[in-house]
Amino acid sequence: MNKMIVSLSLLMVVVMSSSSPAADRVVLVIHGGVGTLTIDEMKSENHTREDYEAVLADSLRAGFKAIQAKGAVDGVEAAIRVLEDSPLFNAGKGAALTADGRAELDASIMEGRVTGSGEGKKDPRKRAGAVTGLMHVRNPIAAARAVMEMDQSRHSFMAGTGAEALVLNDANRAKFNIEKVENTYFWTERRLKQVRPEQRDHSTLPGRDRFVGTVGAVALVNGSLVAGTSTGGVSNKLPGRVGDSPVIGAGTYADDRACGVSCTGTGELFIRHAVAHDVAARMRYKSLGVVQAAKETIAELPDEDGGVGGLIALDTKGVPAFITSPKCDGMYRGYVTEKGDVFVAIFMKDEWKKK
Repeated sequence: MNKMIVSLSLLMVVVMSSSSPAADRVVLVIHGGVGTLTIDEMKSENHTREDYEAVLADSLRAGFKAIQAKGAVDGVEAAIRVLEDSPLFNAGKGAALTADGRAELDASIMEGRVTGSGEGKKDPRKRAGAVTGLMHVRNPIAAARAVMEMDQSRHSFMAGTGAEALVLNDANRAKFNIEKVENTYFWTERRLKQVRPEQRDHSTLPGRDRFVGTVGAVALVNGSLVAGTSTGGVSNKLPGRVGDSPVIGAGTYADDRACGVSCTGTGELFIRHAVAHDVAARMRYKSLGVVQAAKETIAELPDEDGGVGGLIALDTKGVPAFITSPKCDGMYRGYVTEKGDVFVAIFMKDEWKKK
């Protein structure tokens, strides 16, 4: 018991050092992964913190615009697409590569709606779509949405060549705006350096290089939640490895009776602890608020050098949570209010910056 109290106290000091989000209701939260690069590391890559902040702000604006026009699913997809198209994050362009130098991409999306007749080919309650091992789809989040929504499939989780065959047929490419690309499209010099000149085991990489940059979003519209996550996985992973990002309940979860969650971190651990679902379960069964539920969930994970990871969450009242394990230096993150005000932060000591 004492160990838990100490752990939770440390979590509050490390994680909540940023000023609290604005009093206005939040309608969209995003993350670009934990294990943020230091300022010197950003400089060595010819980037600045302002570069990261600009992409986060662009993501939030795109998501907010889509929410206003079409709703929460479009908002989550639009926000994540911006992050997938940026080489600064580990999703889409700039994704981590396998030990044999290929990009294998994962994504998932889920609706929190718990009402509906259940009639028809697809049950309208708690719809979800997930894909893993994609190598030729520019925006995996669009593929995950396609699996969730397409009429010709009752499936929720598709892998590899089967997933690509399904989402890359002419009809679905047009309907869901899915673009086919060569695997080399995803490569960046930084990621190539991580698999050359030797094939290093992923466990030898510094903590931040193992999972930095996984992206995710949670949107709230009319009391209903949608959550999504997209990633390239861990650097130098074995071909075929699957982490938590495409696993519903581990890396992504949404439930209109509680919250929506997107995770980032050591995927194997998040799978074993069903982290995303655990946050929602603590809210439902312990009557906790979203921030406390997220804190307790992360506090119970065994931490590691560089941090084990973190999550973002949003409840049905528009209250957000941005939580990391104590050893994480930060999380690329942001939120937008119902008024359209955009805020971003990177390191855990940061104040929220309005963009």
